[in-house]
Amino acid sequence: MNVLIWYKRDLRCQHHPALQAGHDMGRVLPLYIVEPDYWQLPDTSARQWDFTAECLTELRDDLAALGAPLIVRTGDAVAHLDRLCRQHHIARIISHQETGNAWCATRDRRVADWCQSAGIEWTVLPQPIATERLTDDSLGATVTHLNAVTGPEPGPIPSAKSLKMLPDTCPHRQVGGRSQALQHLQSFVQLRSDTYRTGAASPLTAERACSRLSAHLALGTVSMEEVAHAARLRQAEAPGKLWHAALAKFQRQLDRRDHFLALPDVSATVYAQRPPTAPNMGFLNERSDGYAAWRAGQTGLPYLDACMRYLSATGWLNAGSRAMVLRAATGGLGISAYDAGMHLARSATDYDPRLHWAQVLAISEHSAHPTTGAAHPVACGMKDDPKGAFIRRWLPELALVPEPFIHQPWKWPGFHAHAARRYPAPFVQFANAALGLRRAPPDLQRAAHSRDFAQRHAAGK
Repeated sequence: MNVLIWYKRDLRCQHHPALQAGHDMGRVLPLYIVEPDYWQLPDTSARQWDFTAECLTELRDDLAALGAPLIVRTGDAVAHLDRLCRQHHIARIISHQETGNAWCATRDRRVADWCQSAGIEWTVLPQPIATERLTDDSLGATVTHLNAVTGPEPGPIPSAKSLKMLPDTCPHRQVGGRSQALQHLQSFVQLRSDTYRTGAASPLTAERACSRLSAHLALGTVSMEEVAHAARLRQAEAPGKLWHAALAKFQRQLDRRDHFLALPDVSATVYAQRPPTAPNMGFLNERSDGYAAWRAGQTGLPYLDACMRYLSATGWLNAGSRAMVLRAATGGLGISAYDAGMHLARSATDYDPRLHWAQVLAISEHSAHPTTGAAHPVACGMKDDPKGAFIRRWLPELALVPEPFIHQPWKWPGFHAHAARRYPAPFVQFANAALGLRRAPPDLQRAAHSRDFAQRHAAGK
């Protein structure tokens, strides 16, 4: 039997139930369909595609080594599936369940309708999860050779430019591909996990302390069960070590990820909050535009701005800081959950729709009620970046601000003379410990242009 393996968010050969099932049935045709309409959606970006393309390039090489190179087609999924199934006498399609957005669900319904009309059997298998335990037998069951359906041309992997995607500079983006994922996994469980419990909360230390596997898990270059298995093996080596407890916490996070992926898609609920007019997508041009200031890292709240600039440059932000910037947007700057969620989705290389929109919905609902002072970016910064090292790295315009004022530079008497022309006064400020964020009064928003700013606010007024 000829079987088509439809790759989506499972870009690997190892520990891949769909590929194993196809191998057991006969000849296989591994396929990835690049869908231009998907890559024009408001929650996708060129940085995501570039990461995906790197994963596809390595997957193609890995599959070729097994005897069945990856076939890549660009266009409508139904059209390409219909053509390939007719040309190569394919009666069965196997794929993994996809945690995509509403667009992906609509496309899958179209494919299901076509399969029914064409007499094609489509089997959708669940992705491996963290609670599934790999055994010696399952570890040895990885496919070592494939019988390929002969005839189809491999097809090119298109560039972001050829997909007509907007330019998206991300100079410190992670590199895609399974080899990169395995390097991160091994370095984490063997070397970096000892600081996971204490270092994952702050962006200053999270880059080393976290596994940095989120983008690879989102694209499936490694499976959840592989990652959990590696953590369990490391734990078994020395139960009394510091990293034993850290890896236990890491596994609880993997279980939590599984839990959210199993929940129904909530993106439609957030989409319903879309504002009636399109947001300003340009760079900050008006001090009254909180959305543009938030996106550009120009809100006047240093820790919030540093996190936003870091996300823009790297495509990643640790979970706690990601929640903070979202809470600041929806609860303090009055930005809709739709707009804030879409920008964070585009910015994140590790965007996984079901996880992302569940977090957006939870935080936006929480922001509808008064938040505590601890949720304020200044309070978060003082806790996670007490000396301001992270702020100085990403906000060089604050280099001259003394350490005691780095989180609230507008209180520094020299702010107007040395920093105000390059860095704005805050959009929001503390109201009180019970309410946390609120919009700053007009005089404070205009303070960067006021000569008596430092004198009026040096005492924190």
